[in-house]
Amino acid sequence: MNTTILMNPETFMHVQHMTGDLYEASPALPYSPGWTWRGVCISAPETITIKTQARDLKHAMLPSLPMCAAYMLGVPDLNYLCEAEFSLCDTNTQHIYNGKVSCQDGDRLFYPQMMSGDADPASARGGYAAWDLARYIALPVKATTYELTLTVGKTQSNTTAIAVFINEGPPID
Repeated sequence: MNTTILMNPETFMHVQHMTGDLYEASPALPYSPGWTWRGVCISAPETITIKTQARDLKHAMLPSLPMCAAYMLGVPDLNYLCEAEFSLCDTNTQHIYNGKVSCQDGDRLFYPQMMSGDADPASARGGYAAWDLARYIALPVKATTYELTLTVGKTQSNTTAIAVFINEGPPID
């Protein structure tokens, strides 16, 4: 069986799991001198299209769901940077899928690289993160829209929508 995944924007196809890299798909932050914003912003593909020859997708799971995050958190909040929780709400059924990403074997979830523009530059750290959420949660392959939210410690991100389409077309080359 041959299956192809397409994402829009295509830049999400190049996001690697568990990195602190800034990708073209990463959310933009309103950084400027004197900047005091604190929070977490996320981005994910607007659409994921699964092209498959399979006729029975009842037990199939979404193979990839990349998410990029940009953050600026106060130094005391850095204690929470070894764990992040996410939720995806299926807008058709209102079913909520919850997942957790945590540090394992010395891996890091976040790689603080920036300091805030506050008078005390040690008051906050920020950077970027990227994960493939399909590694942490089993989402069924079905046509739907998910609303994704990330929570780091006590800080909740924006919500972003991801539409999933299934195209059971002719054989894929």
